[in-house]
Amino acid sequence: MQKIKYALMPAVAPDVPLRETPAGVMDAPFEHNDDTTMMTVTKNILLAHGRTVQVLRKNCPDAKVGIAPTGDCCLPKDGSPEEVEKAQAKSLSHYPGYIMSNTWWADPVFWGRYPEWAREKFGDIIPPCSALSRIPAGGIEM
Repeated sequence: MQKIKYALMPAVAPDVPLRETPAGVMDAPFEHNDDTTMMTVTKNILLAHGRTVQVLRKNCPDAKVGIAPTGDCCLPKDGSPEEVEKAQAKSLSHYPGYIMSNTWWADPVFWGRYPEWAREKFGDIIPPCSALSRIPAGGIEM
């Protein structure tokens, strides 16, 4: 008997085992990790996500699999096209810190690559996107 009907997985759970600092960088309590270390953390979270999706799909073929990213979203000051565009650009940027950016977590999962700003910011230390971390096109049911 299948027990899992819906599987909605957070892209990242910032409170365990990491915490968000005021600068927007996540690290263990009383510790500050550099960007190189955070690249390894990111890679491992994405690989764990990808492997979890594979296991769920294999063992629970009728389960609906989704993702619940936890990035910042900015609202426009008003409904003008200019304000809407500014809010959208800010929501998809690395403000206030890349670790809570929508595109930092979603782009590797949906597009198989990191956002352009990340490649410019981190250069060679950015981890490669694994096929395991990417959800195939049409692979999200909810």
